[in-house]
Amino acid sequence: MRVQDLLAHIETVARPDLAASWDQSGIQIAGTAQHITKMAVTLDAVPATVTAALDWGADFILTHHPLSLKPTLPSACDAYHRILRSTLEAGVWMYAAHTSLDAQPNGPVAWLADALGLQQRSVVSPSCTERARVYQIHGLSNGSGLEELPGVFDIRQTGTSEWEVTAWPQAEAAISALPARRVHVQEALHPCKVYGFGCAGRLATPVSAERFTEQVAALLNIRGWNEIGLRPETLSTVAYCPGSGADFASAAFGAGADVFLTGDVKYHQAQQVESLGWTLDVGHFSLEEHMMSSWAERLSEELLDEHIAVAFFPGNNPLTLSTG
Repeated sequence: MRVQDLLAHIETVARPDLAASWDQSGIQIAGTAQHITKMAVTLDAVPATVTAALDWGADFILTHHPLSLKPTLPSACDAYHRILRSTLEAGVWMYAAHTSLDAQPNGPVAWLADALGLQQRSVVSPSCTERARVYQIHGLSNGSGLEELPGVFDIRQTGTSEWEVTAWPQAEAAISALPARRVHVQEALHPCKVYGFGCAGRLATPVSAERFTEQVAALLNIRGWNEIGLRPETLSTVAYCPGSGADFASAAFGAGADVFLTGDVKYHQAQQVESLGWTLDVGHFSLEEHMMSSWAERLSEELLDEHIAVAFFPGNNPLTLSTG
């Protein structure tokens, strides 16, 4: 598969325009390979996983976390230097889908919502809203193939050589390139997509706090977590944000969450959210490690016909829970 096509496929989910302004999602290292046959997927670009991916023969490494969030010179012989050297020598591409992936509510970030069977889902902290568009196409004699254009979900023939197509904005370039006499476009009131950070939804059946923690521990494969606030007797609405999402706790509880899961909650943040509800700090690693593993499985299925081997390389949580 051509590297340009693989990048385009990744960015249908991890859209660059959804990334936070401070982020460095996107190409981290430009490789020399023009056709990709093996893609490694991992949470972090650290020496151990990069070495394992290169030993496997990867010519493309897809990570969640960027190599760096600010321009950094390889001025010391450290882990950053070793990663650059080994990857550049091998001519391998490295791409990070960070907040561009986090802000896609129907992407891999939804893995926990799927596992818990959450219903009536919503975004905890919306960052943008995208509305469908209605295209009035005049002078197009043949409408065959319109259904195959990206983002198209409704087609009606309104007259001889006249068509009305409803689609998401990504269809605009393809529709504009049609051999039509004239295309008129207007924004539709419905439907619309909401993008942003965090996911909330309702459980099919209310559960006790004890049963919920047992389920979460099994799903995340963790033995402990930090709890903030009082446990409710039962809960029905769950919100979570992978990574460092403590800043979204207020929005989560304001939307009716009975529990909020995230990682990296600091001491003073914990003080601020303690009175809002029950927060579980399950760590930065666990939610995102499973997210990337889930995405690797999905990519393996999607790219099967492109003859690309996709492998997930497990990461290592640098924080170890100790009981003494």
